[in-house]
Amino acid sequence: MIARPLSTFEREQKAAGDEREVSAPPKKIDGIGEEAYWTSNRFGGILYVLKNDVFISISVGGPDNEESKINKSKTLAQKALQRL
Repeated sequence: MIARPLSTFEREQKAAGDEREVSAPPKKIDGIGEEAYWTSNRFGGILYVLKNDVFISISVGGPDNEESKINKSKTLAQKALQRL
């Protein structure tokens, strides 16, 4: 088995000591920050965004479908990144 390089998201998780198993690999999200990843969980999901040396996470839940949650998270993240 060939090991693939860790993504920024995975490196940040490891550096933070977050060794929990993730049921599905993070989904790369385009159009925001330098890198962005979406992870689903039983409550909704979390969007992780890297811009320059800042790493933010936006967590959303509720009955909406995954695409809607990602779009809402991207909107919130864009507003947060503008304030940095």
